[in-house]
Amino acid sequence: MNSPEPARESIASRTAKGAGWVIAWRLMTRFIGLGSTLVLVRLLQPEDFGLVAIASGFIMAADALSSIGVQDAMVREPHPDRAMYDTAFTLSVLRGLLSAVMILAVAWPIARFMDEDRLVPVLAALALGMIVTAGENIGIVDFRRDMRFDKEFQFQVWSRVVSVGVTVVLALVWRSYWALVCGMLAGRVARVIQSYVMSPYRPRLTLVAWRRLVGFSLWMWGVAVMVQLRDRMDHAIIGRMLGTNAVGNYAVGYEIGTLTTTELSEPLNRALFSGFATMQDAAERRAAMYLGAIGVSAVIVFPAGVGISLIASPLVHLLLGVQWLSVIELVQIVAIASTLSVLSGIGAAFLMASGGCATPSPCCSFPPRSVAPSCSAASGSGGSSAPASQQRCLWRSINAPASSSCCPGSGSGLPRFYSGYGDRSAHVSQ
Repeated sequence: MNSPEPARESIASRTAKGAGWVIAWRLMTRFIGLGSTLVLVRLLQPEDFGLVAIASGFIMAADALSSIGVQDAMVREPHPDRAMYDTAFTLSVLRGLLSAVMILAVAWPIARFMDEDRLVPVLAALALGMIVTAGENIGIVDFRRDMRFDKEFQFQVWSRVVSVGVTVVLALVWRSYWALVCGMLAGRVARVIQSYVMSPYRPRLTLVAWRRLVGFSLWMWGVAVMVQLRDRMDHAIIGRMLGTNAVGNYAVGYEIGTLTTTELSEPLNRALFSGFATMQDAAERRAAMYLGAIGVSAVIVFPAGVGISLIASPLVHLLLGVQWLSVIELVQIVAIASTLSVLSGIGAAFLMASGGCATPSPCCSFPPRSVAPSCSAASGSGGSSAPASQQRCLWRSINAPASSSCCPGSGSGLPRFYSGYGDRSAHVSQ
């Protein structure tokens, strides 16, 4: 009778420790990045940041459009064999090559559309980085499967140190946007090398287990496409209408405004995904973890976002200097709007780990972080919450049996055990 209790405490404790390690990794990389930013904004011009931001936006979009979520699928798999590991590696290689070819094919049309000829060589260089990243060792997925986020901390931090070090040194020498590009390439190379140093697994090329990965992976691909349409279209529109200087201001201001999401909410969701996946056969404990994560995140993330908004002006003056004063209003708006994503982020981690909404359904067609579309269009919609259909889907996955009519076929619904919570589903819908 009491045997499940230690398991629950063990998984909850490992998830909490994992979240701590991921947050530490993000804070460490942010600290390193902040130091480099303080140097780079005085060595480079907003136009340099804007040019690389536009190119990076297209690179990330192409990468996401070809992403099939093989690592997330491996984390969810209870007993993966070597065939699955090797197939996941092969799919990643093919995806990287496809993405690079896609970028090379559209580099010149993009440059013409943006009226910026310098984009062609920059896109070509970043496409090379995508090919390098394709060879990353799939064995590192075990860090997440085993919830060894201390190893992932080491893996992520050292490649970031290499990237920042190369960028700063080359910026001192060149005073050019190429320092940013070369720094990104150096970080990718370091990441691939470190993946083989830290993991003893040696992958081989095969596709024998592709059927076991394709179902969940295709759903993840659809989610990635929608997220990119939401997150990257603004850079293209601003660059086309206002130029690279405006994109540079927007990219820096948006990065500061979303600090609470990128440094607190997203790391927590990464650890929660592994924890939820481990609890696939423990519905009530998984639901309790979900509700607890919502409460903890709300207590931490919401005040942090409001705080950044309130101190936006002195923060920009202190960190960036007078040439970046135009980003103050953007930081004030985005800092508050981005805090809304904490709710949908945790819900997305729950649904992905449990296989909920794995089949096409209207309630599952929203990006993981879109509590309101594009964060309520920078607060323009009055701060409304996630679409009611998405919230009903999530609630039914938490508080309904597997035969729930929303998200049919997921087979991952949780029993209705919060009887004391009354009509909470009605409050969620509201």
